[in-house]
Amino acid sequence: MSTKVLPRLISLAVLLSVSAFAVDGTVLINQATVMAGGGFPYKITQSGSYKLSGNIVVTTAVNAIVIDADNVTLDLNGFSINDASGEAIVVFPSHAGITVMNGDLVAAAGIFNEGSTTVRNVSITVNGNFGIFIGTSGTVTGCTVVSISPDQTDDGIGIFGGGLVSGNTVRNFNQGIVGNELNVTNNAISHNSTGLSGGFPTGYGSNTFVQNATDVDSGTSMKNNVCSNGGVC
Repeated sequence: MSTKVLPRLISLAVLLSVSAFAVDGTVLINQATVMAGGGFPYKITQSGSYKLSGNIVVTTAVNAIVIDADNVTLDLNGFSINDASGEAIVVFPSHAGITVMNGDLVAAAGIFNEGSTTVRNVSITVNGNFGIFIGTSGTVTGCTVVSISPDQTDDGIGIFGGGLVSGNTVRNFNQGIVGNELNVTNNAISHNSTGLSGGFPTGYGSNTFVQNATDVDSGTSMKNNVCSNGGVC
């Protein structure tokens, strides 16, 4: 190998390694980087910031992204994850300080974490499974969570250790929003078997319930809810 070629190859390798990171050190994820790293599921094993730089499509029956670290922020950056047969984002085992934001998920199931999670400004379309499952405390704001399954038996947004569910649209689930110790405000909740099933002391206010078989089966009204089908406002 000539002495001129070697420096060029070294420079190319450095350029390729740097291209996986944004200027601020955020790790960039797209279809090419996933495949170069061994394919799906794409595994995040270090705390830090991650960002999609292109759409991701999973064509096999596996999960799209698996997070195995605390304090991870995943910015979908306006792009989408499409996984027809798996879960879009799985945190396993449970971890704290997970944030997912700003994009679209189209998958068999949406986001799963037994630990604390924040989800904001995400559109989630699922087929027969849950939209968002958070085992401990969580915040879900500004999201659209919809099932396209005609026989939906799972839930839209579930938070089971307390948290805030606000400004979301939740449609066509078994239970639209379910959990305990929740603050449920300013949501549009429609076409679910039960709109809200919130254990004590869940409070709900300024929500709109439309065409649910049962609008609310538990919780404490904070008023200004618009309800249908005999639900409690």
